[in-house]
Amino acid sequence: MVTLEQLRHFLAVVEWGTLTAAADELHVTQPALSRSMQRLERAFPLPLFERSANTLMVTDVGQTVAKHARSVLDQVQAMTDEVAAIERRQRTIDVVSCAPIPLWRLLPRIEQALPGMTIASRLTGVAEVEQALASGEAQLGITITPPARSEAGFRCGAEHLQLSVPPAHPAATRKELWLRELDGETMLLHSQIGFWADLVRERMPRANFLVQDPQALATLVRQSSLPVFITDIVGGEAADDHRVRVPIRDAEANPTYWCHLGRGHNPALETLAASIGRRGLW
Repeated sequence: MVTLEQLRHFLAVVEWGTLTAAADELHVTQPALSRSMQRLERAFPLPLFERSANTLMVTDVGQTVAKHARSVLDQVQAMTDEVAAIERRQRTIDVVSCAPIPLWRLLPRIEQALPGMTIASRLTGVAEVEQALASGEAQLGITITPPARSEAGFRCGAEHLQLSVPPAHPAATRKELWLRELDGETMLLHSQIGFWADLVRERMPRANFLVQDPQALATLVRQSSLPVFITDIVGGEAADDHRVRVPIRDAEANPTYWCHLGRGHNPALETLAASIGRRGLW
């Protein structure tokens, strides 16, 4: 009977050309590899190698066996990878969100409802969230589009974009603003805000955005007069008493977030969805 180990050994010999080199690559002794090849050859009516004192040539039969051995081992690897992926999905909750706030609010609820599960999360754009849900990559996806009637999901909550500026800034006297009115501004922008970044760049194509990580952003807000976007949920240093908040009117800047349950989701998530759906995350 031909074994997978023998096939792996055989392909190593074919690739490296000698038993010595193949044994070194496989981390086995040369006698052990030689015995493995002898057992493999006994499974076929014709020899796989032509042997001489210093050379080991693969015969035509050996080349045929090598071709099929590669195919067999590739299929075994594909099977192993697929089973591993299934096992991973059973113990991992994959969450993809278009915005940070609902993600921050949802993750603790998942941890509480499903102790012992691994939670993998990432922040991305709206289209990428929808793609991850459609492909089955994500078990939960947070976006700004409500689920269809036939889909499982729940409302997370609403968030409203605001402009934070010092009192001396011309926009500080306004009761509200459209994003297009800020086009051409130089302003600070958080580096991890999901779909918000796409929105403001689309509506403000001539703006100069100085993208900063959270720590650098907080420092620059304290030390500069540059405008920065915040929301009614989160603002940090940009929302202190030394700055003025101006609401943004664009409908897309005032989204309601919805959580969609993806294909193949953990059944326990439906119970969590029902619980959150009654009140939302905030």
